[in-house]
This record gives sequence, C-alpha cells and structure tokens, in this order.
Amino acid sequence: MLKRVTTLSTLLLLIQPIAYAAETSSQYSSLASDTVISSAGKTVLQQTINISTPGWVFVETDGRVYPSGGYAIADLWINVDGVMKSNASVIDWSKSSDAQQHSYNAIGAVYVSAGQHTISLVAQSLNSPTFTIGAGSNLSTVVNPAPTVGVAALGADTGTLSFNTAGLTGTSVLPTSPEVTLNVNGANGSSVVALASARNYEYGNAGDPLVTVTLDGSTLPNNQASWSDNDMYSEAENQAPFFSHAYIPNVSSAMHAVSLAASALPYSGGLTNTVQYRMGADSTLIALQGMQLSGGASFVSDAHNVTNYICVGTNQGWSGCPPVGTAVPIAEGNIVIPPGHNGIVFITGKTRIQAGSSDAGGTAALYLTVDGVQVGSTGIQQLKSPDSVSTRTLSASYLATGVNTLSVGTHHVVLYGSVTGSFIHAAMTQDLPLVWFD
Repeated sequence: MLKRVTTLSTLLLLIQPIAYAAETSSQYSSLASDTVISSAGKTVLQQTINISTPGWVFVETDGRVYPSGGYAIADLWINVDGVMKSNASVIDWSKSSDAQQHSYNAIGAVYVSAGQHTISLVAQSLNSPTFTIGAGSNLSTVVNPAPTVGVAALGADTGTLSFNTAGLTGTSVLPTSPEVTLNVNGANGSSVVALASARNYEYGNAGDPLVTVTLDGSTLPNNQASWSDNDMYSEAENQAPFFSHAYIPNVSSAMHAVSLAASALPYSGGLTNTVQYRMGADSTLIALQGMQLSGGASFVSDAHNVTNYICVGTNQGWSGCPPVGTAVPIAEGNIVIPPGHNGIVFITGKTRIQAGSSDAGGTAALYLTVDGVQVGSTGIQQLKSPDSVSTRTLSASYLATGVNTLSVGTHHVVLYGSVTGSFIHAAMTQDLPLVWFD
C-alpha cells in the first residue's frame, strides 16, 4: 500500500564526542492553521538548518489529523534533504464506520554532513478523499541529540502477529515479540532514552494490538516505558500509528538489547483478545545515550500493569472522578538546567484514552506546560457513540530552542489530560507518560 521501498533492517550506531548534546541550530516549528491534504501530497512544515561539523539529527513530529473529504488514508512522514528519514504515520479511515480526529507521531534520526540541510514534514492521502492536519501540529529538529545515537527500522512488513492472552489480566507479564532491536552499551552506566514509532494494520481477527519498548526481551516497569494501543476493527481504524518511549536509568554491565516489541492487550470479563495484525515497513526505534540532561516522570512504578488508568472526566457524577473539562495531571517533573547549559531540551508525553461503550463521547486532549505555560503540540482523539470504548494513544511534544530555551534553574513540566463531552468515566494511563532529553 505504501509507495516507498526501504532496505531490509537498517542498523546504525555511532559514537560522537559532543560537548553539548543539542546544538543551537536545533529548530521547532508548528502549523499556524488547519491544512487540507490531498492525494497529491504537501510539504506542511519546512526548516533549514546549518551545521558546522558532521553529526546526528533527530526529528519528530506530533499532532492531530481528521477526515475532511470522505474517509481518507492519511500518511505523514519526515524528509531530510528530500529523502524519507522517519517512519510513516498512517491512519486508515477508509474501512471505518466511525472516523474521528486522531493523534499521530513520527520519528527519525540521520547522520548528516556539515552544511545546510532541509527538514520537511510531508503529508498525503493514499486514496482519493482528503484529510486535514490540525493547527499546532509540529516539527522538531534536534541537532546532535546525544553523544551515542542508534537507529533501526523495519525493512519490510512483518509476518502476522498474534499472542495468547487467555487467562491474562492487566497486571500479567505479557508475551512480546521484538520486531526492531538496537544494542546499547551499558558499560559506562549511562541512562538510555528510547523512542519507538510504528504502524500496525489488522491482518485477520480484529482486536487490540500493543506496542512497547523492552530491555533484553523483558517488559519494563511502568515508570520506565509506555505502552501504545489502537483498537483495530471496523468501528475504529484498521491501520494506525503506535508510538511508545522509555527512559531506562543507569543501564549497567555490558551490552543490552533494546527493542520495539509487539504484544496484545489482555481483556477482562473472560474474553480473549485474538487480534491478528502486522507491523509495517519503516517502523522505527531510536536509542540515545550519554546526554548531559535526561529524565522521565511517572506517578506509578508497577512492575507490570497495562491498565493503570486514572479517571480524567465525568459529567454523570462518578465518585472520585473530576468533572469533564478538568485539566488532570498525568505526570509531572522538574527539569534542572545547570550553569553553562544552552537550555535546549526536547520534551515528549504519551498516554492512552479509554472510555466506555455507554459513553456518548467527546474529545480527549493531551498537552504540556512548562512553568505553568502551555507549550508544544496537543494530542487529540475524538470518541463517538456507539464506539467510545475504542482505545487510542495520544502524543504531545515540544522542543525548547531559539528564543524559548530554558534558563538556568528548575523548570516544572506537567503533562495534562482532559476530556470534553459526555462521559460516565473517561480514563487515561500513567505508564511512563513523560520523557525529556537535551
């Protein structure tokens, strides 16, 4: 279905002696207004960077898209110097009976020569109907994001993935399958930031695929990695973006395997998730090490819990749940900028939204604040009866750079979730919602 061809399983791992992990040529852009995308494709955002020495560039885009001319197949990615260097973020509404506004994410990393380079967010419809990319959708370019950068991507779609979830609960150790793997060296005890972005599509039975980041084949505790889910059936989407991240502090001993791993959500009430799906070519994993400044924040630290929900909104008086429209902290933490630091920091947040089959629906939002001021993109997922129960993943991100670099001292970052509309109890997850690095 995709129009691009990638070579089989790319793997790059280089070490660069960098004094500061991010350089002042790093750039952040956001879309000023909603923009309609057709099958002809369109450059939505574009940046030009100039770097004095060869080095790594990390790119990420987060935002929201919605069908605006029928049930489109939305495709978004990032080009570097006219060549695709990220995964494809694909949302297929063409077989959906209830197409709604959706959050998207794409990431990439590329080693470039000294000189001028063009970074572009590109979007197109893969069928005839148009779609719209929403205002506030962004493009972040981090020049020299870390002394050690690894990137790997699927060269072809996987075979059919399915997992036995019979008898498992939300706190069970789930079966996983590593689909993209990077080796990281823990000899120096440095922390690892891992970012994963994939596209999955239904290939057989409907259900709920899961994606996460694993270490040495094992799932990480809730304060070290996030899970991504997108319900796949005709009332949601049959192809969608899946995005996860991890902050693994003080990795010890020698070599470790960090993986973008596939799984499936265990169902409650005696039901079994029999989903069958495939992960698409160019699904990407990036691992960063040796940053001067990095961190993660979560309110929970369960060893295994893919259902660590908190209620974020009700208009029907559900006990212990705030009213709809309330800004609920999903995670928060302090970023401390030391003397001599240039104040360039990338911040990203993720969560899953879960409502119920009896909810009329509305809009779920995820956004960031720094020192009480809202910054960055807003992740949006709309839910509508009779399909409000369908789980999706939301993402928001921000790059403090240019005139908005962070000053020396402590800066308080909060990742907020909220819902508007009609819900008995809408909930969001708290597995490692917040990550930052310089």
